Parts: sequence; C-alpha cells; structure tokens
Amino acid sequence: MKLFRKLGIPVLCALFGVISAACSDDSGSVTPPAEEETPTNEAVEFVNASLVYYGMGGLTESCEFELSLYTDMDVDPSGNPIGPGKLMRLNFNATPFEDGETSFVVPSGRYSASQTSYIFDPFTFNWGYMMSVDLPSGTIEVPKCSFYGELAEGRTDFEPDLLNYGAFEVRVAADGTYTVVGCVVGCGSNATFMKHNFTYTGKIETVDRSDDISATGDTTLEADLTLDGFTKARLKDQGDLFYLQDNSYRAFDLWLGDDAADFENEWPSSGSMLKTTFLVPFDAAVADGVPAGEYVMMTDRVDGGIDRTEIVPYKLRPGVAGQYTRPSGTWYLSYADNILAKYARISAGKVTVERSGAAHTFTLDLTDCAKEPHKVTCRYSQTEPIEVYTYKF
Repeated sequence: MKLFRKLGIPVLCALFGVISAACSDDSGSVTPPAEEETPTNEAVEFVNASLVYYGMGGLTESCEFELSLYTDMDVDPSGNPIGPGKLMRLNFNATPFEDGETSFVVPSGRYSASQTSYIFDPFTFNWGYMMSVDLPSGTIEVPKCSFYGELAEGRTDFEPDLLNYGAFEVRVAADGTYTVVGCVVGCGSNATFMKHNFTYTGKIETVDRSDDISATGDTTLEADLTLDGFTKARLKDQGDLFYLQDNSYRAFDLWLGDDAADFENEWPSSGSMLKTTFLVPFDAAVADGVPAGEYVMMTDRVDGGIDRTEIVPYKLRPGVAGQYTRPSGTWYLSYADNILAKYARISAGKVTVERSGAAHTFTLDLTDCAKEPHKVTCRYSQTEPIEVYTYKF
C-alpha cells in the first residue's frame, strides 16, 4: 500500500473539517448515481494554486502529487484561507520521472478517479477520506487526499465534500503555464453527489517534499534537558506489541513522572513525565519489574517501520511520530493546566537498568528527533516495587 506521508497542515485548512460519510460499496469501488440524478455546482474559477511533489512512496509505477486550489481569499498567519471563498485539493498519481529530474512538472493528460481506494495507477486521483490527527492540543478529524470546501465569510473551517469520482485534465504550455480543467464529484455528509466544475490557469511552482518523511516538529526542545524531578514510576505489560506471535520478547511501558503526574489514568495528562518502551525477554514478569541490562534504541528504517531483526530483547522502541495524546514508544511530555506545553519524541539513545532485589535504578541517555538532536538525560532510583497499571473498567 502506498504511504501518504504528508499532513498538509500549512496549506488550505487541512486541519479543519467535520466527519463526512464515505460513498463506496463493500468492495471499495465507487458507485456513482445516474447522470440525471447528479446536481451540478456552478463552475469555479480558481486563481491561486500550490503544488507539492511527494515522490514515489515505495512504488515503482507512479509518483504522488498534491494540487491545492482556492479562490481570491485572504490567508491567516497559519496559511489558511479566510472566507468567503472556495477551495479544492486534488491528490493524484503520475508517471515516474527520470533519474536526475528536479523540476517535477506534472505530466499533461487526463486524470480520472481511481477505481478503488488502494490502487495508485498513473493518471488517477486518490479518493478523499477523513483521518484522525493527533495534535498537542488534542485529536481532530481532517480531510485527506481529494476534497472540496466552501468557506463562509470570516471563517477558515468548512465541511469537506470528499471527492472520489470524475476527472480533470492537465495541460502545460511551453512557458510553464498550467491549465487545469475538470469536473469532480464528491459524496459529503449530505450525499448529494454534487458535481464540481472548475478551472485554473497560471504558473505553479512545484515544492519537492519527496525526502520529507520525518516529523522533526515532534519536539519543542531548544536545548539539552536533564530530568531530575521524577518521584514515581509505573509499568504496563504490552505483551507482543508487534504481533510476532513467536514468544521471542515482551514489551513493557515504563512511565516516570513528577508529583503532578496522574498515573491513575491510562494516559496521564498532568505534570511532567517520560515514557519508555522496553523489549524484555518473553518470560519476564511485569510484577518483577524491568530486567537488569543495557537497552539500546531500535533503528527506524528511512522509509518508516522497524526491521524484524530490531524486535528483540534489550531494545527500546523509539517514539512514533505524531502521537501526543496516546504516545507510542519513547516520549517526554510536560503539561500545564492539562495542556501539553512541552514535548519531545525520542529517537535515539540507551537506558541502563540496575537491579538489587525489587529496587531499580534507571540511567537514561537519550536524544530527541530534532535535526540537531538535544540530549535528554535522567537518573531515577526506586527501592520499592514499581506499580503495575491494570485496566480499570
């Protein structure tokens, strides 16, 4: 399956929208209404455009583009157009470029809706859908891939019409001027299958984000951090976290926190804390604590994911990008008035565990995910057994 790597936050209100119903059958194919049943919206002439190239995403037969269009509107400091106006986003697949190509001009041709939501043939556009996005301020629903929206006066939010039918044509003149003309059909929450006729003519500069696969925004640190105020700890047995089903390891989540950290809840949202995921021998019992030893952070693959050879005891799981309210892997989190104020996704380092009976001493020597990493260090000791979290129903 192709990996859609973009989040789209800076362009065209991608963080705004409400949940809309998808319009497909159980096979994942589009079933459009009869022509006479399909209402037509007025033709929209877009005057602003931006284009992003995301590369091949692990595929060999196609590459990915995303075209954002909007009418004449002011833009707020976050890059969101302010209504009244209309906008459209088209996420589509093109033929791959030759090695060494850097201009990434969209191939001219007709781009039709994909036949399913999981096939990425060249000269097709990808269906719109709603996705949950985890932000430091909470979880929201945002439209992804292809969608249309109308903004009321003074507003930046809109109800997206998710596009999954129709086609558009791209023509590129010798001077680099684009002409994009199309009629695409959406199936928003009102399920009207509204036709959206549109045109755009003008220059478009392609932004190359084909190498932008890391979430370097997952840290607020501006300097090295030493954590010396932790007063309590909690363990949770995550079992076969990677579903290998071969009894080769277990995963323990360790939370270290200060007095304000509320460890009564599964996902604490107060105080300051550090969460670390240890891979331990399969026969380890969480009630006995974390086995002694040196635990080294797994190495993420460049294209995402973790190699099977890394999923072994005495490894640490790095923080999973973009997870704030329910962080996976290793994270530093600090709340102010129950709002996540400081955070850092941990991507490298090691933790040494020393044991004497039930007593633990953890020495953490970690770094965050910044392009120029910051150190995150801590030494924490506890003589009594570490509390084990159990689900509360």
